[in-house]
Amino acid sequence: FTSQTAVNALSGRTEYEGLLKTGLAASIKPIKNVLLSANGDIIFNAVDSIDYEGFQYGLNANWQVFSDISIGATFYQYFDSDDSDRNKNCIQLKAAISF
Repeated sequence: FTSQTAVNALSGRTEYEGLLKTGLAASIKPIKNVLLSANGDIIFNAVDSIDYEGFQYGLNANWQVFSDISIGATFYQYFDSDDSDRNKNCIQLKAAISF
């Protein structure tokens, strides 16, 4: 079991404790075996008051090659409001075989 992260690319602040996150997400299936999605979130630090913490967005692509093989790619970025050293970029490539 793994706890859910609130902010994909924000190191040191991955739990929901003290964070407020709001955003939009969209997905489309342009062809039968491909799913594309995009999302964007605004993150607020809500420990003492609600202060703007940063912004993140992500792009995902998944291809179901066969019924038991899938390949995916994810790209996301986080931009901190006042500390550019906390900005993060990430690319993930995934492949799964199920049987």
